[in-house]
Amino acid sequence: MEVARSLMFQANVPKRFWSDAVATACYLINRIPTKVLKDQAPFDVLNKHKPSVDYLKVFGCLCFVLVPGELRNKLDARSTKAMFIGYSTTQKGYKCYDPETRRVLISRDVKFIEAIGYYEEKNQEELKDLTSDKAGALRLILEGLGIKMN
Repeated sequence: MEVARSLMFQANVPKRFWSDAVATACYLINRIPTKVLKDQAPFDVLNKHKPSVDYLKVFGCLCFVLVPGELRNKLDARSTKAMFIGYSTTQKGYKCYDPETRRVLISRDVKFIEAIGYYEEKNQEELKDLTSDKAGALRLILEGLGIKMN
């Protein structure tokens, strides 16, 4: 529970997402080496190979989920703004929450801005037109990586 509480506190996520935080914490703990298993992860012991950690993302970060072509027309946005809440247990994909529609979206086609939490108050004004302002989006991503642009 400490890991789940830390995930929620770090991302400033509302308490109603506690179950997603617990599921994500379990997912992460099963992939982290432990002294009890002689510095092996539970996933290693059960599956006889190391898990890939390249796809792990920051809980509660801002993300943009691709809207499939069948669900949009030419003038609609190609992606929707959402919050990353974990990993799907039924298929290969990320679970993202869209507050506008109050739906959980599962997709592999997601772009993450891990340096920015969805509920960070200071960034809400900066992100109003992030989808239309590509230069501003690039600037925010680079600043999140520690690269300063003049």
